[in-house]
Amino acid sequence: MITNKLNLPLPIVEAIKNRLYSPGESDVTVTGLIAPVQQTVLKQRHADELVEDAADRIYSLQGESIHTILERAGKGLEDYIVEERFYYTYKGVKLGGQIDIFDKRHGILQDYKVTSVYSVRDGLKEEYVKQANINAFILRHNGYKVDGLQIVAILRDWRKMERERDVADSKARGYRPRYPEHQVVLLPVPMIPDEEVQAYIHERINLHIKAKHQTDAELPPCSAEERWARDSMFAVMSPDKKKAVKLFPSEEEAKIFIHDSKELYVQERPGTNVRCENYCDAKLFCSQYKKLKGE
Repeated sequence: MITNKLNLPLPIVEAIKNRLYSPGESDVTVTGLIAPVQQTVLKQRHADELVEDAADRIYSLQGESIHTILERAGKGLEDYIVEERFYYTYKGVKLGGQIDIFDKRHGILQDYKVTSVYSVRDGLKEEYVKQANINAFILRHNGYKVDGLQIVAILRDWRKMERERDVADSKARGYRPRYPEHQVVLLPVPMIPDEEVQAYIHERINLHIKAKHQTDAELPPCSAEERWARDSMFAVMSPDKKKAVKLFPSEEEAKIFIHDSKELYVQERPGTNVRCENYCDAKLFCSQYKKLKGE
């Protein structure tokens, strides 16, 4: 259910409600396969109970609008497959992969990502690599030859002035600029052998098959990596600075660093599970999340 706490214009709310995305005939999508099993299964089981506010879905509306425009432009190009879903079945479970754009002539599979500058500055996310390689595997299974993978990253928060500032700083300090040069970045994706991808797909599908017979509380818990867990840190602070002087994993180490200083002090920064707190629609139905919160 979509709420409208900010009283946004009705067309915006209706656009968010009427998303064009469809899993087609998929029992599980590639995105759902890669995501934590517990998260994917809980979202499927409690789909009718999930509540989100329209203001929190604007980012998805941005992404969908760009995909729609690109799909419309690509449909007339005969050498391209655009926004089409393909399937691979294992043990009766149909895995669906949505292809953003596939250049049949050159065998290049591309995936559009409307994302932030931060997400591409330090290289490819692991989930991007997995998603691209699984989609390539599914395409090959359907008779296509895939010779290369790319992420087309469209950076919604890119700023020309930030780029110019980074270039100037890099010259002064002797390092290469890290801020992207343009608002769109083409990122090559390393290709994983098909046998490895197939083994991963089968392993994940087996987990989903097992999950069908488990209650919500019995579902496999999300690992620290899947929760994007951040440990508690202890920051050494100075009254005249907003940023920490230095971060330490323990309070004892931070206090040793301060020693006899009269100005420096220690500030605890509690650990958090970033995905659970900010990016999981199913957390209200998750027994693991409730335990982590001490409920």
